[in-house]
Amino acid sequence: MKQNLIEKMKYQKIIKSVTTFKFFLPKIPPSGFTLIELLIVVAIITVMTILVMPLYGQFQNSQSLVEATSNLQSILRQTQNKALSGTNCTNGDKSSSWQITLNKLSAEQTSSNSESYYSISGSGCVNSQGTPVPTPAPEIIYLPQNVIIDSVTLSDPNNISPCDKTYTTGPISVSFANISGELSFDDGTGTCGDITKADIKLQTIESSSQINLTDVVVEQGGSIYVNSQTPTPTPTPAT
Repeated sequence: MKQNLIEKMKYQKIIKSVTTFKFFLPKIPPSGFTLIELLIVVAIITVMTILVMPLYGQFQNSQSLVEATSNLQSILRQTQNKALSGTNCTNGDKSSSWQITLNKLSAEQTSSNSESYYSISGSGCVNSQGTPVPTPAPEIIYLPQNVIIDSVTLSDPNNISPCDKTYTTGPISVSFANISGELSFDDGTGTCGDITKADIKLQTIESSSQINLTDVVVEQGGSIYVNSQTPTPTPTPAT
């Protein structure tokens, strides 16, 4: 009996020690998030999304413009190289020139090709009789839908050529003569003589506060280069 009482007292002493130790331990909060914490996280994500989305849209437009500019510059150089090297037409005819054509698609063409409003027909061969060779058809590159050919400016320093002006509609053909690489242009009314430079302006279509522009310049001396312009604010309609 006495032995049982001693063991009981020891047990109670142990229980008391454990209880005292647990009292001094730091309290661990329950796991998980409270509703307030979740709402704060959702609010932060929403604000960040609102701030980032316009920047992402501008980045996409800039990348589309870079791609379109690179394609245009590349196809101009490819066409120029074919002319300088004296490459003959694929049907065996002797070439007199190689040309590209800048086109604005019609409403019917636009509806059948949802990717673009403008296209570039490149590396077309013109034979020695001055007739474009239809086969094979020149490669057609469609500009991204958010990029347009804003204008093509043909320049004549002597102000003699009737084509010395800015065009906002096409088609406009840019030709490189066989071997010499001499430039000539055609606005659909006949070859434009005395033109020494073409300035092809590409522009993004944006609903944001700025417009991105690049100029692909082709000079009579053979230079083909890009002038990137600082984004300009979108004009605000008068009220």
